[in-house]
Amino acid sequence: ACLSVMGAVAGPLVGLFFLGIFFPKANKNGAILGLVLSEMFLIWICIGANIYTPYKDYVLPTNLTCTTQSSSGFANHSSLTQPLAERIDLHYGDQSVFYLYRISPFLYSIIGIILTAIVGVPTSLLFPTEPQTAYQRRTQHALTYFGRHEPLESGDSVKEKERLLYHRGRLSPNVQI
Repeated sequence: ACLSVMGAVAGPLVGLFFLGIFFPKANKNGAILGLVLSEMFLIWICIGANIYTPYKDYVLPTNLTCTTQSSSGFANHSSLTQPLAERIDLHYGDQSVFYLYRISPFLYSIIGIILTAIVGVPTSLLFPTEPQTAYQRRTQHALTYFGRHEPLESGDSVKEKERLLYHRGRLSPNVQI
């Protein structure tokens, strides 16, 4: 249960970082919606898999009457040949359980990463945030994978911050920074 919960929670968080690093157009709208939807989806799968347990008959039954060695030195395998239930396919689990509940918990993280990106990118493009200044765009692009080699000019930042604060009404025109 711990592995499945950690995969269901950590996968979308890694997907959030993946979204921010590899998609420069991603914004907070897409990031939040992608994170929330993928978390809800994976927690639903995790809870369903723990309730219905599609692999509960996955292991062979324990036989305490089996002798480990016979007189010839080999194991006595005649008591280990109990037939398994015909309704269980050991590779795919119980077929009567919903197919999403039969997904391996090791795949929860991968599903979370992919689902966060699949939801986050179109949402960011459909619901853009407020327009950014040239400095904000350069800074945002420099923090992504594709803009990591572009230098930022330090002199522009003070002027841009002053102009931005003045534009938003936080500074009077006579205040010097």
